Amino acid sequence: MPDRAPAAVGLVRLDIPTPDIDLYALAERNGCRLLYTVKTHARPLVAAYALAKYAAEYDARAVVVPGFRARRRHPPHHHR
Repeated sequence: MPDRAPAAVGLVRLDIPTPDIDLYALAERNGCRLLYTVKTHARPLVAAYALAKYAAEYDARAVVVPGFRARRRHPPHHHR
């Protein structure tokens, strides 16, 4: 993998059961390099603040979360 792969940070919420996944391998499969993982029992808002701090500190372009699948982005539907 090139040295310039986009940086990523991980998030593991210890209060939520998740599969045992190698976050480094997951990041690499998605073209990123995992630099730091936040492991926390904190509530979602506090976890988000911690994640934002480390994402900014490491200039991360991605977040790796075990057990979370990102949805594809679709254009918004306009309702009349």
